[in-house]
Amino acid sequence: MAIDSLNSVSSLDAVNNVLNGRAAGTVNVSDDSAQFKDFLTQAIDQAELTSADNQAYTDALLIGELNDLHDAPIAARKAELALSLTVQIRDRLVDAYTEVMRMQV
Repeated sequence: MAIDSLNSVSSLDAVNNVLNGRAAGTVNVSDDSAQFKDFLTQAIDQAELTSADNQAYTDALLIGELNDLHDAPIAARKAELALSLTVQIRDRLVDAYTEVMRMQV
């Protein structure tokens, strides 16, 4: 997997680079690693919030305080998708790590 494909995660990065006067090939590695770390942290935090929302909707449904019954299954599906995405990201990171560890120096 080429490192260049990671830059396509956000199409706004290229626009920001052009607006800030940076050439396409000159990207600071420390900035990219910080952005990637922030992206992962935000994704995990969002998955946790989605799970907490699901629990709140489920609790409200069980005690009869939920007015719209369709909100509980929608929240459950969102939590399921967030967990699935988190697991897929983790699996890809583990695969990338094992691939790097197999490289001979």
